Amino acid sequence: MAERYYIAADGGGTKLLAVLYDEERNVISSSKTHGTNQLFRPKEAMLGETEQLASELIPDYVRRVESVDFSIVGDPAPFLDAVRRRCEIGRVRGYGEGGVALASAGVKYGVAAQAGTGSDAFLIQPDKRDAVGGWGMTLGDEGGGYDIGLKTLRAAVWAEDGRGVPSVLPALLKETWGMSAVHFGLMMVMNLCVGTLTPPVGAILFAGCRTHKVKIEQIIGMLLPFFIVILASLLLVTYVPWFTMAIPTALDLV
Repeated sequence: MAERYYIAADGGGTKLLAVLYDEERNVISSSKTHGTNQLFRPKEAMLGETEQLASELIPDYVRRVESVDFSIVGDPAPFLDAVRRRCEIGRVRGYGEGGVALASAGVKYGVAAQAGTGSDAFLIQPDKRDAVGGWGMTLGDEGGGYDIGLKTLRAAVWAEDGRGVPSVLPALLKETWGMSAVHFGLMMVMNLCVGTLTPPVGAILFAGCRTHKVKIEQIIGMLLPFFIVILASLLLVTYVPWFTMAIPTALDLV
Protein backbone atom coordinates (compact mmCIF):
# COMPACT_ATOMS: atom_id res chain seq x y z
CA MET A 1 0.00 0.00 0.00
CA ALA A 2 1.27 3.49 -0.88
CA GLU A 3 2.55 5.72 1.91
CA ARG A 4 1.92 9.13 0.39
CA TYR A 5 -1.35 10.47 -1.01
CA TYR A 6 -2.31 13.62 -2.88
CA ILE A 7 -5.55 15.34 -3.94
CA ALA A 8 -6.20 17.41 -7.07
CA ALA A 9 -9.51 19.25 -7.54
CA ASP A 10 -11.18 21.38 -10.20
CA GLY A 11 -14.36 23.35 -9.55
CA GLY A 12 -16.42 25.67 -11.74
CA GLY A 13 -19.95 26.59 -12.74
CA THR A 14 -21.44 23.11 -12.99
CA LYS A 15 -19.15 20.69 -11.17
CA LEU A 16 -16.50 20.05 -8.55
CA LEU A 17 -14.30 17.06 -9.42
CA ALA A 18 -11.63 15.75 -7.05
CA VAL A 19 -9.11 12.92 -7.49
CA LEU A 20 -7.08 11.10 -4.84
CA TYR A 21 -3.82 9.57 -6.10
CA ASP A 22 -0.67 8.08 -4.62
CA GLU A 23 3.04 8.87 -4.93
CA GLU A 24 3.28 6.76 -8.09
CA ARG A 25 0.37 8.71 -9.63
CA ASN A 26 -2.04 5.79 -9.42
CA VAL A 27 -5.61 7.03 -9.04
CA ILE A 28 -7.10 5.71 -5.79
CA SER A 29 -10.55 7.28 -6.06
CA SER A 30 -12.48 10.20 -7.51
CA SER A 31 -15.70 11.99 -6.66
CA LYS A 32 -17.86 14.62 -8.31
CA THR A 33 -20.56 17.01 -7.16
CA HIS A 34 -22.28 20.23 -8.25
CA GLY A 35 -20.61 23.55 -9.08
CA THR A 36 -18.70 25.93 -6.81
CA ASN A 37 -19.29 29.27 -8.53
CA GLN A 38 -21.26 31.36 -6.07
CA LEU A 39 -22.54 33.59 -8.86
CA PHE A 40 -24.94 30.71 -9.50
CA ARG A 41 -25.20 28.94 -6.13
CA PRO A 42 -25.23 30.03 -2.48
CA LYS A 43 -22.40 28.85 -0.26
CA GLU A 44 -24.83 27.00 2.00
CA ALA A 45 -25.82 24.66 -0.82
CA MET A 46 -22.20 23.57 -1.21
CA LEU A 47 -21.59 22.50 2.39
CA GLY A 48 -23.46 19.18 2.42
CA GLU A 49 -22.30 18.35 -1.11
CA THR A 50 -18.61 18.83 -0.28
CA GLU A 51 -18.97 16.69 2.85
CA GLN A 52 -20.40 13.88 0.73
CA LEU A 53 -17.65 14.34 -1.86
CA ALA A 54 -14.92 14.12 0.79
CA SER A 55 -16.41 10.96 2.33
CA GLU A 56 -16.53 9.29 -1.09
CA LEU A 57 -13.07 10.49 -2.06
CA ILE A 58 -11.00 9.66 1.03
CA PRO A 59 -10.99 6.05 2.32
CA ASP A 60 -10.80 5.47 6.07
CA TYR A 61 -7.21 4.19 5.84
CA VAL A 62 -5.94 7.50 4.43
CA ARG A 63 -5.00 9.54 7.50
CA ARG A 64 -2.95 12.20 5.73
CA VAL A 65 -2.58 13.72 2.28
CA GLU A 66 0.71 15.41 1.49
CA SER A 67 -0.79 18.09 -0.72
CA VAL A 68 -4.16 19.38 -1.93
CA ASP A 69 -3.81 21.21 -5.25
CA PHE A 70 -6.90 22.90 -6.66
CA SER A 71 -8.33 25.36 -9.13
CA ILE A 72 -11.75 26.31 -7.79
CA VAL A 73 -13.99 29.15 -8.94
CA GLY A 74 -15.51 30.67 -5.82
CA ASP A 75 -14.68 30.00 -2.19
CA PRO A 76 -12.58 26.81 -1.73
CA ALA A 77 -13.12 26.79 2.05
CA PRO A 78 -16.10 24.36 2.09
CA PHE A 79 -14.07 21.81 0.09
CA LEU A 80 -10.88 22.21 2.14
CA ASP A 81 -12.75 22.08 5.45
CA ALA A 82 -14.52 18.87 4.38
CA VAL A 83 -11.17 17.28 3.46
CA ARG A 84 -9.63 18.34 6.79
CA ARG A 85 -12.45 16.63 8.65
CA ARG A 86 -11.47 13.38 6.93
CA CYS A 87 -7.68 13.57 7.18
CA GLU A 88 -4.65 15.74 7.87
CA ILE A 89 -3.40 17.99 5.07
CA GLY A 90 0.30 18.69 4.65
CA ARG A 91 0.16 21.52 2.10
CA VAL A 92 -2.55 23.49 0.29
CA ARG A 93 -1.92 25.11 -3.10
CA GLY A 94 -4.51 27.01 -5.12
CA TYR A 95 -4.11 27.89 -8.80
CA GLY A 96 -6.01 30.33 -10.98
CA GLU A 97 -7.77 29.06 -14.08
CA GLY A 98 -5.49 31.11 -16.32
CA GLY A 99 -2.36 29.70 -14.74
CA VAL A 100 -3.64 26.15 -15.11
CA ALA A 101 -4.49 26.74 -18.78
CA LEU A 102 -1.04 28.14 -19.51
CA ALA A 103 0.70 25.37 -17.55
CA SER A 104 -1.09 22.78 -19.69
CA ALA A 105 0.56 24.41 -22.70
CA GLY A 106 3.95 24.26 -20.99
CA VAL A 107 4.37 28.01 -20.45
CA LYS A 108 4.21 30.27 -17.41
CA TYR A 109 3.20 33.62 -18.93
CA GLY A 110 0.86 34.60 -21.74
CA VAL A 111 -2.80 35.02 -22.64
CA ALA A 112 -5.28 32.17 -22.22
CA ALA A 113 -8.93 31.91 -23.22
CA GLN A 114 -11.28 29.10 -22.22
CA ALA A 115 -14.94 28.21 -22.49
CA GLY A 116 -17.07 26.15 -20.13
CA THR A 117 -20.23 27.14 -18.30
CA GLY A 118 -18.93 30.65 -18.96
CA SER A 119 -16.02 31.99 -20.97
CA ASP A 120 -12.92 33.67 -19.56
CA ALA A 121 -9.78 35.36 -20.85
CA PHE A 122 -6.64 35.70 -18.73
CA LEU A 123 -3.51 37.84 -19.05
CA ILE A 124 -0.60 36.60 -16.94
CA GLN A 125 2.71 38.43 -17.00
CA PRO A 126 5.51 38.76 -14.39
CA ASP A 127 4.25 42.21 -13.34
CA LYS A 128 0.56 42.03 -14.26
CA ARG A 129 -2.43 39.71 -13.95
CA ASP A 130 -5.91 40.40 -15.27
CA ALA A 131 -9.04 38.49 -16.23
CA VAL A 132 -12.38 39.20 -17.91
CA GLY A 133 -15.55 37.12 -18.25
CA GLY A 134 -16.71 34.23 -16.12
CA TRP A 135 -20.35 35.26 -15.76
CA GLY A 136 -21.74 32.32 -17.71
CA MET A 137 -25.37 32.56 -18.77
CA THR A 138 -25.94 35.45 -16.35
CA LEU A 139 -24.63 37.92 -18.94
CA GLY A 140 -24.48 35.61 -21.96
CA ASP A 141 -20.71 35.11 -22.08
CA GLU A 142 -19.47 34.95 -25.64
CA GLY A 143 -17.85 31.55 -26.08
CA GLY A 144 -19.47 30.00 -23.00
CA GLY A 145 -21.52 26.82 -23.18
CA TYR A 146 -24.82 28.73 -23.05
CA ASP A 147 -23.70 31.13 -25.80
CA ILE A 148 -22.45 28.27 -28.01
CA GLY A 149 -25.80 26.50 -27.61
CA LEU A 150 -27.72 29.61 -28.66
CA LYS A 151 -25.48 30.18 -31.69
CA THR A 152 -25.86 26.55 -32.77
CA LEU A 153 -29.63 26.84 -32.47
CA ARG A 154 -29.69 30.09 -34.43
CA ALA A 155 -27.48 28.67 -37.21
CA ALA A 156 -29.71 25.60 -37.65
CA VAL A 157 -33.01 27.50 -37.70
CA TRP A 158 -31.79 30.33 -39.94
CA ALA A 159 -30.26 27.87 -42.43
CA GLU A 160 -33.55 25.97 -42.55
CA ASP A 161 -35.73 29.00 -43.32
CA GLY A 162 -33.26 30.72 -45.66
CA ARG A 163 -32.27 33.65 -43.44
CA GLY A 164 -28.76 32.35 -42.79
CA VAL A 165 -25.91 30.77 -44.70
CA PRO A 166 -26.33 27.11 -45.70
CA SER A 167 -25.39 24.72 -42.90
CA VAL A 168 -24.97 20.98 -42.49
CA LEU A 169 -26.85 21.18 -39.16
CA PRO A 170 -30.44 20.74 -40.49
CA ALA A 171 -29.45 17.67 -42.51
CA LEU A 172 -27.60 16.20 -39.53
CA LEU A 173 -30.60 16.79 -37.28
CA LYS A 174 -32.94 15.02 -39.66
CA GLU A 175 -30.52 12.15 -40.20
CA THR A 176 -29.61 11.66 -36.54
CA TRP A 177 -32.82 12.50 -34.67
CA GLY A 178 -35.46 12.77 -37.36
CA MET A 179 -36.12 16.41 -36.38
CA SER A 180 -36.63 19.49 -38.49
CA ALA A 181 -34.61 22.54 -37.50
CA VAL A 182 -37.77 24.24 -36.19
CA HIS A 183 -38.59 21.25 -33.96
CA PHE A 184 -34.98 21.19 -32.76
CA GLY A 185 -35.12 24.93 -32.07
CA LEU A 186 -38.28 24.64 -29.98
CA MET A 187 -36.79 21.75 -28.02
CA MET A 188 -33.52 23.65 -27.42
CA VAL A 189 -35.27 26.82 -26.27
CA MET A 190 -37.26 24.83 -23.73
CA ASN A 191 -34.14 22.96 -22.60
CA LEU A 192 -32.27 26.22 -22.09
CA CYS A 193 -35.17 27.66 -20.10
CA VAL A 194 -35.33 24.54 -17.91
CA GLY A 195 -31.58 24.84 -17.30
CA THR A 196 -31.96 28.34 -15.87
CA LEU A 197 -34.63 27.13 -13.43
CA THR A 198 -33.16 23.87 -12.14
CA PRO A 199 -29.89 22.82 -10.44
CA PRO A 200 -26.98 22.47 -10.93
CA VAL A 201 -26.77 25.76 -12.88
CA GLY A 202 -30.24 27.20 -12.17
CA ALA A 203 -29.13 30.83 -12.40
CA ILE A 204 -32.67 32.21 -12.07
CA LEU A 205 -33.51 29.86 -9.20
CA PHE A 206 -30.39 30.73 -7.18
CA ALA A 207 -30.66 34.45 -7.97
CA GLY A 208 -34.25 34.40 -6.68
CA CYS A 209 -33.19 32.62 -3.50
CA ARG A 210 -30.42 35.10 -2.86
CA THR A 211 -32.66 38.12 -3.59
CA HIS A 212 -35.32 36.96 -1.14
CA LYS A 213 -32.78 35.63 1.40
CA VAL A 214 -34.06 32.06 1.51
CA LYS A 215 -32.09 28.84 1.27
CA ILE A 216 -32.59 26.53 -1.68
CA GLU A 217 -33.33 23.70 0.78
CA GLN A 218 -36.34 25.64 2.07
CA ILE A 219 -38.12 25.84 -1.26
CA ILE A 220 -36.90 22.91 -3.34
CA GLY A 221 -39.61 20.61 -1.95
CA MET A 222 -42.34 23.07 -2.90
CA LEU A 223 -40.89 23.41 -6.40
CA LEU A 224 -40.71 19.68 -7.15
CA PRO A 225 -44.31 19.43 -8.50
CA PHE A 226 -43.57 22.32 -10.89
CA PHE A 227 -40.30 20.68 -11.99
CA ILE A 228 -42.20 17.46 -12.75
CA VAL A 229 -44.69 19.34 -14.92
CA ILE A 230 -41.90 21.23 -16.70
CA LEU A 231 -39.93 18.04 -17.42
CA ALA A 232 -43.08 16.25 -18.61
CA SER A 233 -43.73 19.15 -21.00
CA LEU A 234 -40.14 18.95 -22.23
CA LEU A 235 -40.52 15.24 -22.96
CA LEU A 236 -43.76 15.97 -24.82
CA VAL A 237 -42.10 18.67 -26.94
CA THR A 238 -39.11 16.42 -27.66
CA TYR A 239 -40.77 13.09 -28.44
CA VAL A 240 -44.22 14.00 -29.82
CA PRO A 241 -43.52 15.89 -33.07
CA TRP A 242 -47.15 16.47 -34.07
CA PHE A 243 -47.77 18.26 -30.76
CA THR A 244 -44.70 20.45 -31.10
CA MET A 245 -45.16 21.25 -34.79
CA ALA A 246 -48.94 21.79 -34.85
CA ILE A 247 -48.83 25.60 -34.61
CA PRO A 248 -45.78 26.12 -36.89
CA THR A 249 -47.42 23.84 -39.47
CA ALA A 250 -50.78 25.64 -39.22
CA LEU A 251 -49.02 29.00 -39.74
CA ASP A 252 -47.13 27.57 -42.74
CA LEU A 253 -43.75 28.14 -41.07
CA VAL A 254 -42.42 24.72 -42.09
